[in-house]
Amino acid sequence: MFENIPKIGQRIRFFRMMKGISQTRLSRIAGKSHTYINRVENGTKRPSAAIIAKLCEYFEISIKDFFDFDIDAVEKAGLLDVIDETNNLNTRKEILKERFRELCKNKDIMYI
Repeated sequence: MFENIPKIGQRIRFFRMMKGISQTRLSRIAGKSHTYINRVENGTKRPSAAIIAKLCEYFEISIKDFFDFDIDAVEKAGLLDVIDETNNLNTRKEILKERFRELCKNKDIMYI
C-alpha cells in the first residue's frame, strides 16, 4: 500500500517548520525548486525516495520515524498553527533586533 501523498507533504511541512526554515531554504537543501517543495507540501507532487531520504537526513530523523510520525494528531491539536506563529514571531524579533542595532549604530550608542 502506498503512502497518501498529502500526508507525506504534511510531514515535510511539519519538520521544515520545526527547523524554522522557509520552503526556499528547504528547496536548496533538497536540490529542487521552491515550486517543487511547495507542490510536495500541498500534496500535488510525490517526492522521490531519494528526496525523502535527503530531507530525513537534514531533519535528523530516520525514514521509518518519518513515515510513523502521526501528523493527524499534530494537526488535530493545532500544533502546526502554533509552530507557524512561533516562527513568525522569531522572524519579527530578528528584524526588530537588526533595526535596533542600526539605530544604535547611527546614534553612536554601543549595543551589546
